[in-house]
Amino acid sequence: MSIYKNIKYINEEGKLHRWKPKTGVLLLNIGSSKSEKDCLRHLTCMFTDRDLIQLPCQSILGRIIALAARKNSIRKHKLVGGFSFVNYWTGVQAEMLRQYLDYHSPETGPHAVLHCQRYSEPTAEDVIQELLKLDVDFCVVFPLYPQYSVSSTLSNLRNLDRAIDAYDSNGKIKWSVIQSFNSHPSFLKLIADSILNTLNEFPEDERNTVNIIFTAHSLPLSLIEQGDIYKSEIEKNLKKVKSILGLPNNIYLSWQSQEGKKWIEPKTLDVIKSITLMEGYGNANILVFPLSFVSDHVETLYDIDVLQNNYAKECGVKCFKRCESFNDDPRFIEVLGDIFMDHIKILNHDIKVTNEDELDHFLNFALVDNNIKKYIDGPIDSKKKLNQLHSNHSNHVFYNKSIERVQWNKRYKLMLIMLFLFITFSLFLINYFSVLY
Repeated sequence: MSIYKNIKYINEEGKLHRWKPKTGVLLLNIGSSKSEKDCLRHLTCMFTDRDLIQLPCQSILGRIIALAARKNSIRKHKLVGGFSFVNYWTGVQAEMLRQYLDYHSPETGPHAVLHCQRYSEPTAEDVIQELLKLDVDFCVVFPLYPQYSVSSTLSNLRNLDRAIDAYDSNGKIKWSVIQSFNSHPSFLKLIADSILNTLNEFPEDERNTVNIIFTAHSLPLSLIEQGDIYKSEIEKNLKKVKSILGLPNNIYLSWQSQEGKKWIEPKTLDVIKSITLMEGYGNANILVFPLSFVSDHVETLYDIDVLQNNYAKECGVKCFKRCESFNDDPRFIEVLGDIFMDHIKILNHDIKVTNEDELDHFLNFALVDNNIKKYIDGPIDSKKKLNQLHSNHSNHVFYNKSIERVQWNKRYKLMLIMLFLFITFSLFLINYFSVLY
C-alpha cells in the first residue's frame, strides 16, 4: 500500500523534500478471492452485505450460502487459471492512471492513485489510512462500475463512509464522487471501437450478419422495483452505443450470473439458444461484449469464455467471440483520465438541469461535494431526481424515504414469518419429546 510515502526529491534550491500528492484518486471495485483459502472469507463478505443481497437472518444465512458456494467458486477459479484477477488489474489500472494524470493534468498533480476493493484487500480502512499518511487533502472517488447500482456503487460508498468515520472523523480529507461514467463520449467510443475491432476478426462476407450480444451482470428484480437505476443505466448505455455503431447487425441485451429465479432477464444462455434456433445449427456467428465489466475476472473468464462458449458450441454456433476486457489497454486509461479531468473542470460550477440529457450529464460528472455522506441515501428514479434538481439544483442530496419504508416493511414481515416458524417448530419439538419421554 505505501508505495508513495517514502518518495523524496531535491527541489530547485537543493533541499530534500518528501513527495506530497496534490490530488488523490481512489478507484473502487468489487474485489476477488486471493487464494483458495481466502475464498470463504471473500464469499462471506459478499453474502452478508445487505446492499448486494437481502436475506432474512443475513449474518447467519449469508454465511451458510457462502459455505455452500465455496467449492463451486474454487472450481471456477481453477478452471480460469487462478485467483485475484480484479485486484491485480485494478492495481495495474491505478498505476497507469497515475502516470497518465501526472503527464496530462499537471495542474492537479502530483496524483496519488489508490484502489479499494469491496470484498477483499486493499480494504477501505487500508486506503483511508494510506491517504492520511500521504497527507492528502482532496480525493476523487472513482467507482469502476460504468453503471450505477445499489449493489455495487452504493455498497462501495457506504463501506468507504464507514472507514472515513473510523479513521478521519474530523474530515481532513475532502471528497468528490464520480457516480457513473457509462454515457461519457470517450467511454462510448471505446466500446464501439472494441466491437468494430472484434468484428474484423470474422470473415469479411459474414461481418454484417454477426449477432452482437451485450451481456451485463443480472440483479434481483426486487432491487429494481425498489428504485435501483442499474437496469435503466444499462439500457441507456446500450442505446447510445448502438447509435454510434449504426450497424445492420442484430443486437441483443442479455443478463448473466443469475443467482435466483426473480432476476433480470433474458439470460444470456437463452439468447444464445434463440439465435441458433432462428439461424440453424452451424450457421450463427456471435460476438459478446461484457457491458458492465472493465477488467477480467470470473464473470468474463468463466461465465463467458467457459460457460457461454461451451453452451454456444453445444447449440451449434459457428463462431463465438468475446471482446477483450479493457484491463491494461492504454485507451481505457485515457478514458478514465478524460472522465477525471472533465469532473475536475466542472467541480466548482453551479449546473442548472432542464432536461433528461442534461440530467444524465449531471449524474455522470457533477455529483460533487466535500461530504461523501450525500451519496449514500439510496437511489431514486431519474424523474424524481430531475424534479428535485429543478427546485434546488445546488443541493446534491437525494433522499428516498419511500424506499427505506418499503425495505423496513419487508424486514418486519420477514421477522414475523421467522418468529412464527420458530414458535411452530419449538411447539413441535416440545410435543415430540413430551410424547417420546
